[in-house]
Amino acid sequence: MMPYLLCINLSGMTDKEIVDHKTLENKILPIGSGKYEAQMIRLVLESGYGGLIGLIDHMPSADSETRLRENLAGLNEILSR
Repeated sequence: MMPYLLCINLSGMTDKEIVDHKTLENKILPIGSGKYEAQMIRLVLESGYGGLIGLIDHMPSADSETRLRENLAGLNEILSR
């Protein structure tokens, strides 16, 4: 995708089998709460990607500041391993 990739947005990722497709519960998780985002973040870092990385709050039922803090804490945890 590089050199055409402009930015990457991160979120927690889990197995589709545990997502409730009626309520969408467990579809979007805080970073570090899912199963796959640590591996994905490592691949991004190893690729040499140097562009923007965003954190998006997709949860209208959650406070955006709280969700951002959860995502930043999860990202810091992953990066410290």
